[in-house]
Amino acid sequence: MKSSIRNILIGVLAILIVAFASPSDKYFSIAKNLDIFASLFREVNSYYVDDTDPEQLTKIAIEAMLESLDPYTNYIPEEDAEAFMTSTTGEYAGIGAQIAIIDNEAYISMLYKGFAAEKAGIQVGDKIVKANGSETINKSVSEISAILKGRARSKAQIQIIRSGVKDTLSFDVVREKITVNNVPYFGLIEDTSIGYILLDDFTTGAGKEVGSAVKSLKSDGAKAVILDLRNNLGGLLSEAVNVSNVFIPKNRV
Repeated sequence: MKSSIRNILIGVLAILIVAFASPSDKYFSIAKNLDIFASLFREVNSYYVDDTDPEQLTKIAIEAMLESLDPYTNYIPEEDAEAFMTSTTGEYAGIGAQIAIIDNEAYISMLYKGFAAEKAGIQVGDKIVKANGSETINKSVSEISAILKGRARSKAQIQIIRSGVKDTLSFDVVREKITVNNVPYFGLIEDTSIGYILLDDFTTGAGKEVGSAVKSLKSDGAKAVILDLRNNLGGLLSEAVNVSNVFIPKNRV
């Protein structure tokens, strides 16, 4: 009985020591466990029966660690950081054009007015054959976009074939900061008092853009609004709340 009480007291004392450990003790524990992980990592890479991929193993270890915390803490690798920033802010440095793939070939499907590609003379319908020296045939939109995006004020070299022009055309397009609107279009449906708002993203400013669109539609006589969320892949929760606030009165669930 005395032994059981003693064990309980020792356990409580150990918990209290951990709970009230000083920052230096915590840093020591972190350093110690990192040493253990590094030793294990070296052993696996040296003696495992098959060859291992150190980068893949590290990624799995990081993701498993964060998964044990909660569903919302995530690791964004450096190569994905730019895409993550684009998805949350709607801003990136690029040429200001949209690309479509037709029969495994890349075409300019849309130009953002006043941005780099339009200023350089590129036109809708131009077929991109090379981007920065890399052939674009059989590449996906995301692969080509990754080549064309880069630091602001850097150059993207693009070779295109244009209908009715014999020779291949070359362009040095100076990348610039592009801001993509969350609401690319809004207006009244013809012969009705119903407004239509296309909401592509929930990036920074989505709430303000939807609010401005609703205000404009009301002034044009809209009595109801269709909010089109098709193809909207999401974004910032705070902006989703801001969009909801446009339609839901204060203190109303």
